[in-house]
Amino acid sequence: MKIAYLILAHNTPNHLQRLIKALSSDSCEFFIHLDKKYNNKEFIGIQEHNVHFTEERVPVFWGDFSQVEAILILLKTALLDRIKFDRFVLISGADYPLRSVARIEEYFQNNKKRSLLT
Repeated sequence: MKIAYLILAHNTPNHLQRLIKALSSDSCEFFIHLDKKYNNKEFIGIQEHNVHFTEERVPVFWGDFSQVEAILILLKTALLDRIKFDRFVLISGADYPLRSVARIEEYFQNNKKRSLLT
């Protein structure tokens, strides 16, 4: 199973790097939209083979249509990737998993037809 993590990020590059490390496996790729209001140079240290920052960036405001625009940019970027993904997971750069990556991937494998909104 191939997983695309779609991450909306705007600050805390150190936390984002920990998030990526916690979720990273051979089965996944990370697509990150960095809010255009923030300096992307702070995130330059996040360079892994499975991490892709979107070239297109929009300024994102809470509760605004700009959040939808950023999500669409993430989806478009992931769908154009050479890998055909089985699962798309939208998360914030402020999130952190409560379960191990093995447990998360096992859940996705066992629930292929289930979609979750939380």
